[in-house]
Amino acid sequence: MARCRRRFARFLKELSRQTAGMLARPVYIGRYLTRVPDGALVFFPCRSGFLSCGLAGIVAVKWATPNVDAASDVANLSGLLDRMAENFRVMGDRDGALDPDYLGGKNTVQELLATARKLKSPGSFHTLFVDRALFSDVTRLWERLSGMVAAEEKQLTEHLGRLAPRDVEYVTVLIDSLKDTAWALKTELCDNIENVKRLMGPLDGVSFYRELNTVLNSIDRLEVRGRDSAGVSVMFCFPEDEFRNFEATLADFPTTSQGTLQDQYTRRRAGQVLLNHCIGVRCSSETDADGQAAVTLTYKVAAEIGSLGDNVRFLRKEIEKDEVLKVLVRHGHRFHTISSHTRWASVGAINEGNCHPMDNRAKGAPTTSPIIHACLNGDIDNYLMLRESLARTGVHIPEEITTDTKIIPLQIEKYIRDGEEAPEAFRRAVNDFDGSHAISMHTDLAPGRFFLAQRGSGQAIFIGLAESH
Repeated sequence: MARCRRRFARFLKELSRQTAGMLARPVYIGRYLTRVPDGALVFFPCRSGFLSCGLAGIVAVKWATPNVDAASDVANLSGLLDRMAENFRVMGDRDGALDPDYLGGKNTVQELLATARKLKSPGSFHTLFVDRALFSDVTRLWERLSGMVAAEEKQLTEHLGRLAPRDVEYVTVLIDSLKDTAWALKTELCDNIENVKRLMGPLDGVSFYRELNTVLNSIDRLEVRGRDSAGVSVMFCFPEDEFRNFEATLADFPTTSQGTLQDQYTRRRAGQVLLNHCIGVRCSSETDADGQAAVTLTYKVAAEIGSLGDNVRFLRKEIEKDEVLKVLVRHGHRFHTISSHTRWASVGAINEGNCHPMDNRAKGAPTTSPIIHACLNGDIDNYLMLRESLARTGVHIPEEITTDTKIIPLQIEKYIRDGEEAPEAFRRAVNDFDGSHAISMHTDLAPGRFFLAQRGSGQAIFIGLAESH
């Protein structure tokens, strides 16, 4: 009985502590998380297309974006390295025994890694991007850490036979953590800052180009699965007046060897096949009155023969020299999404037109059609049947497009023409497809949203969650 009372007392104490923190937040009932401030507590939150059962989902917390202080974190890294440097020799003066304060202890090593990872957050990344002195400090820190790791690995090798197996395992774990820290500082932070600088040039848009760089890094790693194509599509949604400002800005740029930016922009909007450097534009005021304009820019590459990394290097160069994109990013947009794909559809010739993402352009399609870009892993087994069905309604696919992926955005648009909203059109289209596949789609009909579907046992979809993401 006494034990139960103690447990209950601890429970009440913990409940009181947590409740005090919750009550300090602004509280709402029955609101969408997108419509409440950061840090808010929402009872019975609204979630589109989400059905809660039992007690699931009756309370949600919209976490505030954490405050960042990159300068303090860099200073903390330097102090931790100083502490470790005092005890970074495996043997020290105690032959055959590990120093109990080796590397300042396990907690020091763990704090070092956690602090390095904090610097990858959007706020810290931006600070290091613009503060060259602080960036140089980080560079010196990872160089110093790399030297310490190399020296310590050499020491471990020399004394390996005189340490207890448990000590060897402990040292190895700590050294591996130091390597992770060096990787985070060098590859994931400093190298990516330089990559973003190359992508964006001297203009604005650090946050967007940081995300685009992350996408390029990802498909670069995935090229080991196949490398005869790669593609990226970027979709921006603007208030229409801001979009008109963008178009007016293009006319102010001087003429180059390729003509004016206005000329480039106009040329890239032409054509019925989604190719490298294509631009798509749709102003919703052409069909309704909400005053939105959507712009997509697509980059593609296809090659039967090549080396790992060739495709993404090509895409990076195309993005780096795209002055239209640089001007576009400078204008305030409401939403943007980035869709990318690498490898190859198993149906169709190896050419640029068959690269993913695929769009819903068809012969004779009206310019007011929504923008729909889709990617596929797997196969649409009934592709030919669906293609013939669309042809009977007057929707004809250009002859150079032979991949089954083309049917995805066209089938989605079919249901949109029937009066369905984008989520339902996507769901119904996916249910029409036979085979095993994973599909992604973004469209200007659902700004800022991304659609994913998986069917059959041969493909998978993975969704990552992290702090503030």
